[in-house]
Amino acid sequence: IGVLGPVLPTLAEHAGVRPEDMSVVFVFRGCGSMLGAISAGYAMDHWARNCPHKLFAACLLLKSCAGLCLPLMDSVGKIGVVLLGWAFCSNAVNAIGGTLVCIRYGKQMGAKYNAINAAFGTGALIAPMLAEQFTAAGWDPTYATWCIAIPDLFVGIGIGLTSFQVVRSDLAEPLMVEDDVRCRP
Repeated sequence: IGVLGPVLPTLAEHAGVRPEDMSVVFVFRGCGSMLGAISAGYAMDHWARNCPHKLFAACLLLKSCAGLCLPLMDSVGKIGVVLLGWAFCSNAVNAIGGTLVCIRYGKQMGAKYNAINAAFGTGALIAPMLAEQFTAAGWDPTYATWCIAIPDLFVGIGIGLTSFQVVRSDLAEPLMVEDDVRCRP
């Protein structure tokens, strides 16, 4: 999502509008972010307890699809919907990843949880620079989203495939909330 700033003028060109007419995509992105975190939290609490890695992989794969589709969109509405999906999945990945760290490390999660935020922050820093390099080389900067989406695709496939082989006996029982931290029983 950090790549949006540098690619917004090109996306506007694809849609046949001025860049200032693209402001609605930020509403789509914001709604997607909120809905993604809320939905992922609900899913983790109610039906993904025994298969959180599969949900994590599915969100990575859907996020990858959105990133691959973004350069191909030709209207503000389509761009907005793709950004809604991308933001939804990005925040879902963040929420699920944080929950998995909490489950795995319990009260010792501190620095490990912050590493997730550091990784997202690093990506948000690097993504616009990557798009600027595409522009400097004379390429369509929207294809920089593919540089983000393709690794997500492979990681999602890898996690998805390995999650079918992992026996989650440590998550077979309901999770307890202890001192506002999700821990194993």
